[in-house]
Amino acid sequence: RTRTPTLVPTRTRALCSCPTDPSADAGADGDVMAAARRSVSRATLDRIEAMLGDGFKAEEPQVDHTSTRSDEDRHIIDMQQRVRELVSEHNLEEAVDVVAELKGVLSEAYGADHPVYASALNDEGVILKDLGNAARAADVLLEALDVYRRSVGEESVSYAAAMHNLGMAYKAAAGSAKGMERVTFLDQSYECLNECLRLRMLVYPGAADHLEVLNTRRNLATVQHRRGEKDAAIEELLKVTLALRSSSRGPKHPSVAAALNDLGFLYKESGQYDRAIEAYEEALALREAVLGPDSTLTAATMWNLSAAYGARGDTEKQAEIANALLERFGYHGDEPA
Repeated sequence: RTRTPTLVPTRTRALCSCPTDPSADAGADGDVMAAARRSVSRATLDRIEAMLGDGFKAEEPQVDHTSTRSDEDRHIIDMQQRVRELVSEHNLEEAVDVVAELKGVLSEAYGADHPVYASALNDEGVILKDLGNAARAADVLLEALDVYRRSVGEESVSYAAAMHNLGMAYKAAAGSAKGMERVTFLDQSYECLNECLRLRMLVYPGAADHLEVLNTRRNLATVQHRRGEKDAAIEELLKVTLALRSSSRGPKHPSVAAALNDLGFLYKESGQYDRAIEAYEEALALREAVLGPDSTLTAATMWNLSAAYGARGDTEKQAEIANALLERFGYHGDEPA
């Protein structure tokens, strides 16, 4: 059984989840895209939506309306819903404050060893990661894993989800780290995501084709690429994309577009610019059709496509797409219209 990784280094400090080099990771949906943030928006693209397939997995307490605690339970459920609403509105600063309050209420009502308390920790960790505080997010997610382990066991959907989120927090931390610190964070991310994959293969029926399993494999491939295993990462992501296309959800599911977007990035970073452009164009068409032209994910893929043309040396096409993106989102330069 794989042990839960420990954060290294152990000090807690804010680590920006976006890479310092604009070209370092502009293709991964799991990260805030630095280049897009600077050149396209300071508002609409402030939070590129991430972690498809996981989201928030809070476990709501069962409400017994004959119980003297029913009002308290209803209050807890309302607070959980409020967190989800704030996250969907990208109001993460307020969301993390509500989660902190929720943790206090849950500790009083159920104790800090209850899975519903672990669920609040899991939500807090995801929000902190998206706010750019990956180190603090990892600490919180390690605590969530410990509570889940003691309350529902390791072979559970909740434990696997928290393990996935921990892996993504380490991945985000690696984005702004250098040298051996970066290597350590990537190793930890890879270890967590591998363990998540093992657990999800156990807990989900028809696991090989399950969306959570395929998305875990997708994220593993992007970490694999960062660790220098570029050919293996591309091969794995091609397999995942094919599996997503042929899954019961159909070839137009948003996860197919996410895989194509990641594949485009891997191709671009490997110097295969024509293949990168092909993957990005297909991802863009899917996202425009399924999510709409004004989705932040659609905008992110447009930006990635523009960057791929630029990397190939086609600066005219790069500028054309970048200008279309600016026009679509109503921006002139760096200032909102």
